[in-house]
Amino acid sequence: MTDFDPTGHGGICAVGRQLTGGPALDLFLAGGAAGLWRSWYAPTGWLTNRAGALILRPVDVGSDQHFPHQPAVTSWASERLDVFAVNDSGDLWHFWSVGQDQPSATWGGESLGQPHSGALDSAPSAVVQGVDKVTVFVRSGARGALAACVWDPAAGQRWAWHNAHSLGWPVQPLPYAFAPAATSWGADRIDLFGATGNPQVEEGTGAALVHTWQQDFPGNPGWHPDHWEELPNSWVTSNPAAVSWNDPQRIFILYCAPTTIAGTSVAMTRWLGTHWGHLTLYHQRSGTDGIAGYPALTSWAKDRLDAFWLRSDSQLQHGWNNTGGHLPDWQWENFTLTRG
Repeated sequence: MTDFDPTGHGGICAVGRQLTGGPALDLFLAGGAAGLWRSWYAPTGWLTNRAGALILRPVDVGSDQHFPHQPAVTSWASERLDVFAVNDSGDLWHFWSVGQDQPSATWGGESLGQPHSGALDSAPSAVVQGVDKVTVFVRSGARGALAACVWDPAAGQRWAWHNAHSLGWPVQPLPYAFAPAATSWGADRIDLFGATGNPQVEEGTGAALVHTWQQDFPGNPGWHPDHWEELPNSWVTSNPAAVSWNDPQRIFILYCAPTTIAGTSVAMTRWLGTHWGHLTLYHQRSGTDGIAGYPALTSWAKDRLDAFWLRSDSQLQHGWNNTGGHLPDWQWENFTLTRG
């Protein structure tokens, strides 16, 4: 039994990096009590104790803050991590560290506040388009519209808040049921995903996954012409998570799917270069391995995918694939979580 109770957790997020000695994965979890927790896969392996449990260490957030939503993490250089989380007051917080020795890293922190539309009420989704260029998308206000906070000093953007009108978005298909997801396969490109509708998980239905994109964000408005497209066979019951590669312009979106007689499941929608494809990635196999937390998805190289989520038995599930997501090639492991 884990000594880290994920009850009431905000969820897990992950980012992949290439360090001097090889690939690394950084995991961040919003705990059930307060603060943020992290673990790490280094070129030498996972950060585990002698019993094989995955060690979670606290991030210095400066106070006993509670983050009720899934955090987000990006990396625009091998030695750089930027973590974003929404607190109980609906403010966006930013934490960062520099250096490859992440288990021993020191952290800076700042509040980025909230947009004029009101307090934030979803997990953030952060995307990097280049060195020192980060955009965070999040849901805010009474109507649940999406807003963006942009850091791009070269363009005069220093954590500047934008609404749909200032960004030139097509009309938003409100209401959004979950947090947005964003990814970028090039310096002038952002793909943004939302889940619209009112999902009834118990009845086996979900919110519809919708998509828009823009070239040269956040420059001249150029969002996909005048609408959000609804992706085929994509019904979600969680925040989506998105990953993309520049070559050959592939996009992957991971999410919890509506419950069936077989139990909970995780599904993936993929842009295959010319069309969208859909597959069920993982099915609950017993009474103890149901999906209890929103999934995370990351990549540290082309064709590599790493997926994570918390299970109903409080284990962390990890799946990885080195062939661009092909279903038979996924491998799985699970960990007990422990504070250390």
